[in-house]
Amino acid sequence: MNSEKVIIKDLSFFYDTHQVLDNVNFSVCSNTVTALIGSSGCGKTTCLKCINRMNDLIPGHRVTGEILINEENIYDSSVNISELRRRVGMVFQKPNLFPMSIYDNIAYGLRVHGVKDKETLEEVIVRVLEDVGMWEACKDRLKSKALDLSGGQQQRLCLARALAVSPEILLMDEPTSALDPISTSKIEDLIFRLRDEYTMVIVTHNMQQASRISDMVVFFDSGSVVECSKTYDFFNSPKDERSSRYVMGRII
Repeated sequence: MNSEKVIIKDLSFFYDTHQVLDNVNFSVCSNTVTALIGSSGCGKTTCLKCINRMNDLIPGHRVTGEILINEENIYDSSVNISELRRRVGMVFQKPNLFPMSIYDNIAYGLRVHGVKDKETLEEVIVRVLEDVGMWEACKDRLKSKALDLSGGQQQRLCLARALAVSPEILLMDEPTSALDPISTSKIEDLIFRLRDEYTMVIVTHNMQQASRISDMVVFFDSGSVVECSKTYDFFNSPKDERSSRYVMGRII
């Protein structure tokens, strides 16, 4: 049985006086895919960004409650936020590559964390490009501009960049919403392959995608968690009437 990697306890989040999350509680097990789902504005992306403290960048924010990773509260004042974000990588809705080469995009995070040795950099770059299924396409063009890649390739390169610094957890905020069906399928296949090595939390609006790729579903409504269930159970026998209405498409 997988152990609990992330435990979220009584988490509330405010932008100034506006409350976005209200007493959120759920846990994420190691080496699983957990999908955060719900209508637009329900708080799922805010919750995702709390897991690596990306919301700290927003002026006027306030957080109460705890998020434990490996039993350590990441909101403790002693936490090194840079190291936290190395351990908890993130892939955004749209590819956010740097205007530099494929090689330098992947090497960037490694260099920030003190890896300068050329041989080590090259070993990691080969490994992560193989992990995301792009080594054959990129091996002869590592010095080419990353922004010349297709949208699907750019998103996979963003994932390779996140993997390069050896995270324990991967957060994904609607990583396929801007992609065509073929590119989406490649990202989903990649998520399947990586689940044995990483703990993943993904925000998606696509219920079919959540049912295909996740082990657990956390359903949000109006800033609160309505239900946290195994994926099969959520879609086939939801516990809450609001969950049932959502699955049936009766919540807009």
